[in-house]
Amino acid sequence: MRNAQINKVMIALSQSTSMRAATVRERSPWNAVAYLRNLLPHIPLPLCAVCLLLALASGCSLKRMAINQVGNALASGGSTFESDDDPDLVAAAIPFGLKMYESLLDETPKHTGLLLAAATGFTEYSFAFVDARIDEVKQESLERADALRDRARKLYLRANRYGMRGLEVHHPGFAAALDNDADAALKKMTRRDVPLLYWTAAS
Repeated sequence: MRNAQINKVMIALSQSTSMRAATVRERSPWNAVAYLRNLLPHIPLPLCAVCLLLALASGCSLKRMAINQVGNALASGGSTFESDDDPDLVAAAIPFGLKMYESLLDETPKHTGLLLAAATGFTEYSFAFVDARIDEVKQESLERADALRDRARKLYLRANRYGMRGLEVHHPGFAAALDNDADAALKKMTRRDVPLLYWTAAS
């Protein structure tokens, strides 16, 4: 019975080109689920969602669209870390989020929201959980302190690279222009670029 339902949904997806073009690309996957629900009201809603995700994964452009939407949600969703009262929990959780940003950026390398999130995240993590420990550790071991300093530097450079990539999206050649004439390069920046400029400089 369940296999028959899946087949019906997948057939509806493959036959309805207008749904793919108008609903999936121009609106959102969630509207596409509602479309399928109206088209096949007897099919359970979760099954429609699963089949839609399978269909999205089958096409490169649709897969990228879905990843972009996830990236938009992550980049604009803010963070609960700043209000968390357990710093050890935050320190353990942040690297997972940073690696998730990087995984998504492998698929959508010019997603400015994710590039900003990565630049921000790596800068904050390095400052709060690596750089801040150097003075404390130095009392016990200069070798460990040097290792932390080196790790912090690498994380800041990583953040800087993401920030520069984000600025290059809307201003191709910005890095080279900044080296040649910083004042002229910065005059071309707009209000939209301020967050990336800030975190790139902070890194």
